[in-house]
This record gives sequence, structure tokens and C-alpha cells, in this order.
Amino acid sequence: MAVGFGLWLLRRRRGLSGAEVLLVAATATLVVPLLLTEMHERYFYLAQVLAVAAAAAVEGRFVAAVLLMQLASTSTDLSYLADDQLVKLRLGSMLALAAAITAAMVLVQQLRRAPAVDPWPTTRRPPESLAHRAPAPGAPAAGGR
Repeated sequence: MAVGFGLWLLRRRRGLSGAEVLLVAATATLVVPLLLTEMHERYFYLAQVLAVAAAAAVEGRFVAAVLLMQLASTSTDLSYLADDQLVKLRLGSMLALAAAITAAMVLVQQLRRAPAVDPWPTTRRPPESLAHRAPAPGAPAAGGR
């Protein structure tokens, strides 16, 4: 799955913006623990933090994944605190799976869009108004010979 996603990104022929990197990180941390064996709910803590950050800062549609993940986490936490299985673990895992699928769908839709203005640019260029003030290295000073 990771190799296929990497090949798809290479085929796009454009880099990821800062916002897209956050969406990829949030989605990966939601999906990977579901695919590995013997994962505990503590492996989703980073996913919850990144999903909330992605929903708040980048993509509002990511809120559905956040809510599903919070429901899954709350169901397992309540069972632990009550020392009784209040909610079937199967329901919690299905909610986590739904959160991962939702996050993956939002990510793919976001990456298929045309590139937009990046709210977190990875490279900084001086404003055009300042570009003419600083002489290039090795260039003669203005007014001099």
C-alpha cells in the first residue's frame, strides 16, 4: 500500500505542500495501526492529535474522521475505566476502520485537486519589492565602476 501511494505521488509530478504533508501524516497514523497485528488503542494517540490538527488547520471534511476516531477511542476507554466491556470491541474497531477509510478518501480527494496556494509554504522567497534592493553576489555596486 505504501509503495503504491509513493508511486502515485511520483506520478503526480509535484511535491506535497505543508498542508498536504499534515493530511498524509494524519491519514497514515490512522491507517497503519489497523493494518498491523496486535495493535493496542494507544497506537492511535498520535493519529487523534494529527487528525484534529488536520481538521482544524487544513481540511474541514476531516472532521468526520476525527469524530469517528474519538468515538472508537472513547468506547475502549470507557470499557477500561468501568472494568467491564460496556461497548463491544468489534464496534470500536469498526469505528476506527470507518475513520481510516474516511481519512483516506479525504486525502485522495485533496491530493487530486489542482495545486492551490499553500498556507504553509516550504520555501521562502523575498517579496518582489525587496528583490531589486539587494545586489546579487559578485555584482558591481550601483553607481560604481
